[in-house]
Amino acid sequence: MTLISDYYTNKGGDYKPSNARVKRILDLLGDVKGKKILDIGCSQGVFGKILKDRGAIVVGCDISAKHIEVAQNVLDKAFVFDIENDDFSIFDKDFDFIIASELIEHLFLPKKFLSNTKSIMSDNTKLIITTPNFLMWSNRIKMLFGKFEYTKTGFMDEGHIHFFTHNSLKKAVKKIDMRVEAVNNIIHPKIPSLIGKLNYNLFSFQVIFKISK
Repeated sequence: MTLISDYYTNKGGDYKPSNARVKRILDLLGDVKGKKILDIGCSQGVFGKILKDRGAIVVGCDISAKHIEVAQNVLDKAFVFDIENDDFSIFDKDFDFIIASELIEHLFLPKKFLSNTKSIMSDNTKLIITTPNFLMWSNRIKMLFGKFEYTKTGFMDEGHIHFFTHNSLKKAVKKIDMRVEAVNNIIHPKIPSLIGKLNYNLFSFQVIFKISK
């Protein structure tokens, strides 16, 4: 195993997405019955299982062989795949949705990942991406007072290689000639939703985009 796969194999095998994130992704997906979905970075298939229970056909991939052993028992198909080094041409362009949740911030080459993902999208495929919004107001205050330390979880997760904001991710998507079709960000719990939507870059806790070609 590589150092990277070792890291993700040993990092929280019981990982589960938050209820708020699950709800907002599901809102963007709509009715998934009969839809074919690729869950990139599926871990143990927790979210994929939710989609399957709603009638979707779910294919998952992850860098951790240990996690895939579990995911194979709950998804229609699951296999080990290193998204930064393996060949995306193995995927058919027959997915209705591709999901990359809390993934892009862990990559050395996020632009390459976006381009590779675009290459396996048909004109009708929608891409769902979620990532922490690094320049949320509370983070800005912490940095103002010199607080910048990596942690085991959260915004400063030691596995986060690239930091994104609402605006920077939107620009990255635009640079490869894709577009953000819908936004369903999670607003910081201390900020009223209506105010939060006035400035996503400042008040979003988590960026959640639905992207099309």
